[in-house]
Amino acid sequence: MFIKLPNSSFFMRALRILALILAFLAVFLLFFNLDKFGQFIFLLSSFLFSAFLFSFYILHHGMDEELPATKERPKVSVLIPCHNGSKTLARCLSHIKNLKYSGEMEIIVIDDASSDNSAQIAHDNGAIVLRQEKNKGKAAALNVALAKCSGKIVLCVDDDTYPPSDLLEKSVPLILEEKNGAITYFINADNPKTFWQKIQDVEYFVAFGLLQSLLNNFNGIVVAQGAISLFRRDVLLKIGGYDETNITEDFEIGLRLIDNGYRIKYLPIKVLTEVPATFEGLMRQRTRWHRGGMMNLYNYRRLISDSRLGDMGMFALPMLALGIFFIIATFFFIASRFAVVIYGFLAESYYSSIYGEWGSLRADVFAMRADLMIIVLPITAIFIFFFATSMRMANAKFSISKLFGLISTLFLYPLIVSFFYASSLFRELAQGKRKW
Repeated sequence: MFIKLPNSSFFMRALRILALILAFLAVFLLFFNLDKFGQFIFLLSSFLFSAFLFSFYILHHGMDEELPATKERPKVSVLIPCHNGSKTLARCLSHIKNLKYSGEMEIIVIDDASSDNSAQIAHDNGAIVLRQEKNKGKAAALNVALAKCSGKIVLCVDDDTYPPSDLLEKSVPLILEEKNGAITYFINADNPKTFWQKIQDVEYFVAFGLLQSLLNNFNGIVVAQGAISLFRRDVLLKIGGYDETNITEDFEIGLRLIDNGYRIKYLPIKVLTEVPATFEGLMRQRTRWHRGGMMNLYNYRRLISDSRLGDMGMFALPMLALGIFFIIATFFFIASRFAVVIYGFLAESYYSSIYGEWGSLRADVFAMRADLMIIVLPITAIFIFFFATSMRMANAKFSISKLFGLISTLFLYPLIVSFFYASSLFRELAQGKRKW
């Protein structure tokens, strides 16, 4: 005789979440009980992975290719998806209208069921407005515009992103090359004020500066940045446009371009964009990014170690997947070290009298000392090198604000980003609803 469950889907979801909690707890306990040798092996593995990546990237430093010198300037359609973007849209449109381009250009704002006056702002600034009565998301908005625009070249720009005036003149010749499917840029945080924005300011310099430049040298870029990217319209239409079911449409379309034999290129043109001002906003953004990233890597796992893609398949994608593994493992490592400290303070006197050595865990958080410094300091130096070089690329001035952001990032970023990744992995495995 079988017992009929009142809500089997709810029961199965609860069972899945319980199993995940137990699995995460088991991994945590594994890290909690690492002895000195185990901790050293983990840290050494992280160091060797970082050092290997650094060495590989630096071997490609200074190998930037020359830009093509074609005089062709085809029509460009600037597509701006917008949902309640009234606070930033006017400034975005002002930057778009100031683009110095010798060819023809049209500006299209796709108002994705905004409840504010975004459509009026777009009209007042001379843009073509396409209105969606139901909020269908950024990918759907871009697909609507792709079907109706007339430019050979398409510049997709978020309504809170501000491109410089020379962007098109420098970019169009490169996108016209047959194998180039997209062009990305050096994204910078605009006017960081809050603590969380200052951390992102440093992060964006490292992630979108020298790192992207080095990846570009061996065609290792995998994301057609959502904030701003340039495409050929025929290529986008050929591969089927944006995936409207995807929460990270920029990563998905980047992988689809690569899967169809196209390259994503990078130009170190500084583009300002708004970044989340609060922890809640940052966590919501990063949860979407990381869940979408892991989902898309899984969906396109066939590209990992695909020899037909050259360095992309044999190096860039495998290293990206391995990097995510190390980041998530870092969360468990750091969290377990904090737990060791708390455990030591609360229970040392009792447990040391019974179990002997357990109490000694409190006195030495990482149980490392000199070994820890030998490993951590080079990783820190690599991070600072990437940050400083990226600052030079952007002609940015170092300031007290950036020093504060750098120190905060060095001490807090590993814990913050690893927590975001671990949380995103849990939500993805729990099959929680994917949303913006």
